[in-house]
Amino acid sequence: MASQRTPLYHYRVKDKIVGPICLTDLHALLVSKKILPDTMIREEHSQCWMPLATELRRQERLARLRASAFMLSCRPPKSCLLFYIIALLLLACGVAHSIMLHTILYMEVVFVPAIAFFMGKMLMYMHLLTGGMRKMPAQEPER
Repeated sequence: MASQRTPLYHYRVKDKIVGPICLTDLHALLVSKKILPDTMIREEHSQCWMPLATELRRQERLARLRASAFMLSCRPPKSCLLFYIIALLLLACGVAHSIMLHTILYMEVVFVPAIAFFMGKMLMYMHLLTGGMRKMPAQEPER
């Protein structure tokens, strides 16, 4: 699989074209106020000029999309499936017990299985929040 190459950019300062430079360095120049957000930039092999702020917003949106794609592709831990099975068994046992007693006990039929289901959901979300997801592959430097 070919690694993605970091795009390089050129920028204009007082009718002079400077570059190529990576977007991280452009951001550093922006932070140090050596260039402005409306500084015109273009990708290395492109002829289209655009403001730096536009490209920074686009890259930020792409980073958020990549992060959310990794979050969605993450599988919950197998132990949360155990909580769902326990919730289903508790519900079945509660219903069977209520049928045998000819009375519905709210605690057995609804409340206890709901707690087990809730614990399974919480385990799944905690797994995502605490970094249980797959690590994002590091970009390899171009050779």
